[in-house]
Amino acid sequence: MKFKLLLIITFLLTIFTNAQDLNDEYIMGEWKVVNVDKPHLEGVSDKEALKLYKDYFLDSKFIFDDYNFLNIEANSLPDEKVMDLFLLNHKKWETQKDKIFLGSEGDKYPMDINFQKLGEKIYFILPMIRLEMIKLKDIESRKPIEIKAVEANPEVSYD
Repeated sequence: MKFKLLLIITFLLTIFTNAQDLNDEYIMGEWKVVNVDKPHLEGVSDKEALKLYKDYFLDSKFIFDDYNFLNIEANSLPDEKVMDLFLLNHKKWETQKDKIFLGSEGDKYPMDINFQKLGEKIYFILPMIRLEMIKLKDIESRKPIEIKAVEANPEVSYD
């Protein structure tokens, strides 16, 4: 009984310590795919699918810009079998807890990326695959900022 309780507590602590609360500023920037894997490979067809994903995603860049659009710079055009993941490109993005939602609220965010940080490694988890990522650079926000007018000093002459 004590072992089961200890196991449950350990599991819950693992979940809470790995939970990430993302924000736009953290995700905003240029990310590179350094590894592609597919957990739980089952058979030849899964290995072939992994090769297709690697061909498309490995060394590609995910650029989350400051206008909340995702741009993917890939090394090749995707195979028609993985075309659904190509639909991630040029989508609006928004962060919530440990997810990056793609699409729009009106579309009910048709796609999302799970964010996971394990030690020093960062993963973007898509349906069917997991991408190990490194952040290449941050992008400074170019969103308009509010500028407040300053009253002129009547004692200063501009003649």
